Amino acid sequence: MTVSLILSSCSSYEPPDYEALKASFTKSEDTYLELMKMIAADTAVGNCGSISDDHVMGWWEYSGLWNTSQDYDRKVELPIVLSEVGISKERYTLYLEKLSLIGAEEGVSHCNELETIRGTKAVSTRFGLSASGLSVSGCTTHIVHRGNEPIPESEETPGYFYKRVPIDENWYIEHGCT
Repeated sequence: MTVSLILSSCSSYEPPDYEALKASFTKSEDTYLELMKMIAADTAVGNCGSISDDHVMGWWEYSGLWNTSQDYDRKVELPIVLSEVGISKERYTLYLEKLSLIGAEEGVSHCNELETIRGTKAVSTRFGLSASGLSVSGCTTHIVHRGNEPIPESEETPGYFYKRVPIDENWYIEHGCT
C-alpha cells in the first residue's frame, strides 16, 4: 500500500457541497439511524466508541494486525479484537456494509453519557465522511446527531474553523479544519 501525504492550507481546501450532503443524508436517514442504534448499544455507558474498517473501539489495524494504545506490543488478528470488545464478525461486517452505503469512510463514533464540563451527560453520534491532511493539521467532514446537546454554533479562530450546517433539529453537518 502506497501512502502519499499532501500538505496544503485549509484556506485552499474546497469545502463540501452542503446541499448534496443534506440530500444524501435524507435519502439514507434510515441507515444512519440503524448505525446510531448499533453503536450506542455496543458502547458502554460512560465511554466513547468508534468503528471503521481500521478501528474497533480502542483497537487500530496496522499492516493486518491490531493493537491498542494500552499495549502497543500486543498485536493480534481481528477475530481476537472482536471477541475482546464483544462484537461478532457478522455484526462488524454489517457495520462495514452500512458505513459503505452512506459513504462514511472514517466510520462511526458514539459517546454514551459522558460527563461534560457543564455537568450534564453528553450523548452524541458522529459519522466521519471524509478527512484530509495530517492528524495534527487537516480537514474533516462529519454528519452528527446532536444527542442531548444543542447544535453548536460555527466557530472560527486563527488556528481552526468549524462550520456547522443544520440538516434538521437533531442532525447537522460539521466541516472543520485545523
